[in-house]
Amino acid sequence: MRAPSAEELAAIAAAYAIVSAARAAEVPAEPIVSRWALAARLRDDEADARTVATGGNRWARASRPAR
Repeated sequence: MRAPSAEELAAIAAAYAIVSAARAAEVPAEPIVSRWALAARLRDDEADARTVATGGNRWARASRPAR
């Protein structure tokens, strides 16, 4: 495999700049909130303590719909 020439590298850099600028101009999609992030925000109260004591955990509860 040969090394690319200076002209080829310049063409690649120009194409990368065009694609990067086009992506930056797009409206960003809504961030995906993972269940791992939600688990860190659950309340710590007695009901949660009971759930943990009965075998549940924060990660499993984070994937369930809110009550």
